Parts: sequence; structure tokens; C-alpha cells
Amino acid sequence: MDVPLGQSSRSVTLRMLGRTEEADRIIEDLERRSSGSEFVSPFALAVAYFGKGDLERGLDHIEEGVEMRDFLSLYSRLISHPYGFHDHPCYQALLQRIWPADFPAEQEASP
Repeated sequence: MDVPLGQSSRSVTLRMLGRTEEADRIIEDLERRSSGSEFVSPFALAVAYFGKGDLERGLDHIEEGVEMRDFLSLYSRLISHPYGFHDHPCYQALLQRIWPADFPAEQEASP
């Protein structure tokens, strides 16, 4: 069985091995499948884009997952440090939406 999250992880591994063309083909396939009738978790696409070093597209997919309440988006909290986007403002805003008690919005200083 061809599981999208498994394929995105495979894409990351292939990229680490220098097999970037194969990794890019997997991303293209996942994008094609997600635009068709098959559900591909936005988190799976995010992992593939983070592995490619495309933080903006990866974060866009995480945000899409949060919007559609895809439970896999909760795992973004586990992968933010290895891919270096933990302090990204967009990611911090998403954390506040997913876990408001853990990541409260900064309070404005009162006069």
C-alpha cells in the first residue's frame, strides 16, 4: 500500500542520500494525488517540503491541515526543531491556534 506519509518520509530520505530527482518526483506525485480524488494529508506534503528546505510551502501545508482539522497536523510540534522553523512567526501563530493554553499570545504591555 502506498501511504502518503510514508512516501513523504521516503522523499526526505532520498534527498538526504542525494537522490533529489527521485525525491522531487515523489512530491509531484503527492501533489497530483492531493489535487485529485485521493486524500493526502497536508502534513505529509509539509514533511516532504520541509525535507526539501522549502519552509514556506511546508508551513502553508501545515496551516491547511490546521484549517481542515487534519489530526496529523498536531505532529508538527514534533518536527519543528529538526527542520528549523520553530521560531518562524507563522508557525508560532499556528501553535497558538492549535494549543492556546501551551502557547498563549503575547500580551500587549499596558500603559
